[in-house]
Amino acid sequence: MAFFLTLLYVALNFFRPEELLPDVVQYHPMLVLGVLCLLVSVPTLLASDTAKKSPQGILMLVFLAVVALSEIFSGWWGGLNEVYTHVAPSVICVFLILANVDTLFRIRATMITLLVCSAVLVGQGIAGYYTGYGCDSVTRWAEDPDNAHCKYAMQQYSFTTDESGEHRGGFIWRIRSVGVLEDPNDFAQFMLVLLPLVWIAYRKRHAFRNLFVVFIPTAYFLYGMYLTRSRGGLIGLGFLLLFAFRKRLNTVNATLLSAFAVIGLVALNFAGGRSMSAAAGADRVAAWRDAFMTFRSHPILGVGFNRYNEYAPLTAHNSFLLCAAELGLAGLLVWIALWYVSLADVNRFLKWAPSIATSARKKLASPAYASPFLTRQPAMALAGGGIATDDELDAPDRFPGERMEHDEIAAATEDWNDDGSVHSPNQGQTDREGTIDGNSEAAAVSEQQSGIIATCQRYAGALQMSLIAFLVTGWFLSRTYVVLLYILLALVVVVGALADRESGGHLPERKPWARNVVLTTIATLVVIWVWLKMF
Repeated sequence: MAFFLTLLYVALNFFRPEELLPDVVQYHPMLVLGVLCLLVSVPTLLASDTAKKSPQGILMLVFLAVVALSEIFSGWWGGLNEVYTHVAPSVICVFLILANVDTLFRIRATMITLLVCSAVLVGQGIAGYYTGYGCDSVTRWAEDPDNAHCKYAMQQYSFTTDESGEHRGGFIWRIRSVGVLEDPNDFAQFMLVLLPLVWIAYRKRHAFRNLFVVFIPTAYFLYGMYLTRSRGGLIGLGFLLLFAFRKRLNTVNATLLSAFAVIGLVALNFAGGRSMSAAAGADRVAAWRDAFMTFRSHPILGVGFNRYNEYAPLTAHNSFLLCAAELGLAGLLVWIALWYVSLADVNRFLKWAPSIATSARKKLASPAYASPFLTRQPAMALAGGGIATDDELDAPDRFPGERMEHDEIAAATEDWNDDGSVHSPNQGQTDREGTIDGNSEAAAVSEQQSGIIATCQRYAGALQMSLIAFLVTGWFLSRTYVVLLYILLALVVVVGALADRESGGHLPERKPWARNVVLTTIATLVVIWVWLKMF
């Protein structure tokens, strides 16, 4: 029950019941549902070591406190209502996931929920773009589009400057969604960030299946991004390609691939004719400067949550600067700490690989393994590979048909000899009482557990790519409080906690991070200051 309510709450953060039923807005349905979900989850939450021991949970509570204090010290007590309605959903999502998402099945189900939500919202946007779906009384092709209010599309004037200095251009249509995704740039970021999760289902040498499970959904999301005409989304896509291929092609070749991809997409009018030049970004630099000056005038707790536009005509167009301007140095430190701890957790997890899990990943080229979404046997992914093993066969929380024959499990966990032949890890020294190939750490990890660990490593790699995509696009967009970010941070925690539990606590301990967070915060502000001085 608690897990089902968690998925429902995650989904409704993007579908927004207030949009479907405007009359219920005054009752704050999302806040009521969130509190109900928390009450149902209290027993699990109190018993969860993940929720009690993860720094991210504590940091989310501190972040909520800083947001509230920023309103109190700004002198606007009425703003606390906005804190509860805009920031509390993100905090609730984090704790619901920490409490109720604790198995591979539940992690997959949460990811699938995000992907299904995105697919439906993109479909609404495409329908709005081509048919006028969601428009009031007039269609998208009305002669007087200024009078058309469209829920899933918006028009924007786009111009370019020719050699004579004259502005030329016209109106373009951009798809969007509702609620937190009302801005087309938000919508583009949403699709981009979820792309790595699609690629978890990729499997080598299964072209037909990959076509329908991976390539067509990828094309679908990319087309949705194209219709948003988001320049930030285009830049984020370039960086996503860079990080996705840097290990396979090396950094130089991956950079060239990303650059050519971005140039090609610009040539295909991905941005709808909107200029990508430095001159076109002058307004954005001016917005950064305004935000930085606002931060300097209110350095401790900022001007107050959601009050920045009282001090500047435009939003900050930078998630870090928006956080600094509204929440001051206190809020920025906590927000960067959330980022730093989560990315550090992913890095230490991906670098740690017991010998069984490592050898299991190498053998995923075998056609015996299937998708983590459609069966219990995970596949090669954008960020790595892994297997799921006998540990889940009798588990009640698995998809129908998620079963693997014992002989296949034995073959999946066989190790390779130096001469290329195969032997079972049960030959020679045992993996439970002795050592495996002299690796004492792997001795504590069973064959079954190693498969779950390898699967978690792949999930962590995909989440790492999603966080990078969010971080890059967040540098150009004001997305400090977007709920998707906090859902991803919570998933990082539960994936690492599951792997640590299956390894018997052999995951390397987290290194002290407070000092590095302070240095990272200072470095971020210095980089912004230097950038503003240059331009």
